[in-house]
Amino acid sequence: MKLGLIDLGSNSARMYLLRLEDGKFRILKRRRVMCRLSQGMGNKNLLQEDAVSATIAVLTEFSRELAREDAIPLGVATAAVRKAENRIEFLNRVRRETGIPLYVISGEAEAYFDFQGVLAELPQLTDCLICDTGGGSTELILCKNHAMSGKVSLSMGAMSLTERYGQRVLEGETELTAQLNGLPFLQEAMGLPLVGIGGSVCALFGLDHPREGASLNGYTFTPERVADLFAMLYSMKPADRIALGVESGRADTVCAGLFPALLLLRKLQMPFLTLSTGGLREGIMAELEKENPEFYVQNPKEFFEKYLDSKGILW
Repeated sequence: MKLGLIDLGSNSARMYLLRLEDGKFRILKRRRVMCRLSQGMGNKNLLQEDAVSATIAVLTEFSRELAREDAIPLGVATAAVRKAENRIEFLNRVRRETGIPLYVISGEAEAYFDFQGVLAELPQLTDCLICDTGGGSTELILCKNHAMSGKVSLSMGAMSLTERYGQRVLEGETELTAQLNGLPFLQEAMGLPLVGIGGSVCALFGLDHPREGASLNGYTFTPERVADLFAMLYSMKPADRIALGVESGRADTVCAGLFPALLLLRKLQMPFLTLSTGGLREGIMAELEKENPEFYVQNPKEFFEKYLDSKGILW
């Protein structure tokens, strides 16, 4: 059995082509396309036609590729669709034009899958704070003794912060710090390491001149090094960031995407930042493998309903 697991975020669409073998998923192919679904949503929280059309084109391409592979498509959508007032129209159009069933999960469910994905990729972790900054939201998960003891989804993401502050995200420090101050479980993360997920924070890897053969997963930075790299990027124009090695589709949003991690490192006096390649998709894979993956791949609604409250899934 093959599965096409699609993760539709605010900034990009990602697809894993998976094969189920002996109850475990093996990744055959990874794809990522920057489609910027949330661009131009504004205060009215409406998905815009240009962004929708670009996203539909990408999903159509994914659907055709999965059909050639005889793979079952399964799509998950996060912050952009979650907050969109016209999400129902969008979901109906996706299903009609691409045939992909797209499930919209809550921020809390996203945080849970992030947690499982990080543990799958970095099983040696015990106590830490996980920070997943995507295009439209940031999920924070407190891990204590390999267990999740707190989670929250905040409306601060690389795309949403850039649309609000442009290239001057530092102007939002007071507002963003106030959001963090309202999270009581963060005090339990004081002095713990920070684990970073997401394209912006993982962009630091290439800028740090890692030794040949170094792995992004588990790569570690001191808070001072993160601050230095952020300051360097912040002083540049997007075109200069591209010349430095930041991919073009992220060059204008990378500082906003790094900012939540930078604030947490400072606020909580964290000793280091560790990058993780595990996240939402790896968490879903890990959870599917726990019980009856063949059944749940064929019945995804029943799978997602296991993890969501009454407001967790939108149609």
